[in-house]
Amino acid sequence: MTEPQKIVNVGVFLAAGRGQRLRPITDTLPKPLVKINNKSLLEQNMLDIWEFCDFFVVVISWLGEKIIKQIGESFEGKKVIYVWQANPKGGTLDALRTASVEIAKNNSNYNCIVCNSDELRGKEFYDKLANHMTLNPDKSALAVKKELDQTKLSQFGVVLKDSSGFFEKIVEKPQTFVSDLINIGLYYFPFSALTKIPKHKIAKTKEEYLPDLLNLSKEEGVFLLESEDFYRTITSPKDLETV
Repeated sequence: MTEPQKIVNVGVFLAAGRGQRLRPITDTLPKPLVKINNKSLLEQNMLDIWEFCDFFVVVISWLGEKIIKQIGESFEGKKVIYVWQANPKGGTLDALRTASVEIAKNNSNYNCIVCNSDELRGKEFYDKLANHMTLNPDKSALAVKKELDQTKLSQFGVVLKDSSGFFEKIVEKPQTFVSDLINIGLYYFPFSALTKIPKHKIAKTKEEYLPDLLNLSKEEGVFLLESEDFYRTITSPKDLETV
């Protein structure tokens, strides 16, 4: 009798975007390779979740060959797989779908930690992620920052809780106050949630985003990993000056 395949934890990095708002830097350099304190954004994100992962998948498109050349086939001793997102304008859920197809070729049971690779986060978010993966490995989770500066809330996706404290929905850039929690682009999806990703449609009419998958997982309860720790999204050359 064959033993069931070991569950693997895969770090998936979304690195296919064009980085329009960071031009002219990103005309010749993919945004994930932009350096902060002598380390690229992608490498810092890989280090942050290194201990939780069996291997990494990087979803690439714009200048993706430069990412492959710099990171290589392994990072700190762990394998790195690259997948090209055929339609980078298809959104972040399409990117995770692309990654999942590749992962499933060799793994029948896997969980994914998904990171936007143009953001930096403090250690407490990752401590909460580690705790969640130990206590609730079969439940999805989203890391959120409690934002005390109310003027910033209209610049992000703001996260609402349901009556039980689980994820309810995300309101993008609200002009009036709805919540003081912002989405910081760090997700955990168990295999049961990944099976809910809609099959790829060739004639797609709209972008698909990771919060769509959170919505599909709400019935099981999506945990919120909340912290007031450091968080910075890199969207313009000015952001590079203030990190």
